[in-house]
Amino acid sequence: MQRAIRCIRCLLSIGIMYAFVSLWEMNATLAYVVQTVIAVTVNFALDWRYTWGDRRVGFWRSMYRFSVLRFVMIVLNSVLFTLLID
Repeated sequence: MQRAIRCIRCLLSIGIMYAFVSLWEMNATLAYVVQTVIAVTVNFALDWRYTWGDRRVGFWRSMYRFSVLRFVMIVLNSVLFTLLID
């Protein structure tokens, strides 16, 4: 199941980046940040439901913890992405 979730996230990320940059002519860095937030949120929801479904953890509490950690990584990745494409 974990591989399927990763595949969904990857396809979603590619599709969002294509739509934002190629179709809607959005700035690449902004498109990267938005697609990352969307993909990470979808990935968490799928993991929570299918991978961690056997554990007794609240959705919103888990989402908060996950989001705080991911926020730091999104900022670092966005800076790196900007440096690499400019």
